[in-house]
Amino acid sequence: MHGYELVVSPCEGVVEEISIGERSRVYEWESLFKIRTENGELENVAIGVSGLVHSLEVSEGEEVIAGMVMAQLQEDVVISGSD
Repeated sequence: MHGYELVVSPCEGVVEEISIGERSRVYEWESLFKIRTENGELENVAIGVSGLVHSLEVSEGEEVIAGMVMAQLQEDVVISGSD
């Protein structure tokens, strides 16, 4: 059985880069998004699961707030061993 995992924004800012596409495969702790914060820092967004991108909920240039859903992943049940 596969579960779904939400990727949420850790901060407020503007989506500067999206490194994934719908239906693409992602791996644990892979960079998924980069957000430019209000103070100019670049925040990397990653998640500790691997699987397929089920949906992208944001686009480059879009403003996000902390806790906002950025993507949904269909989690793999296979252990990837990237710890």
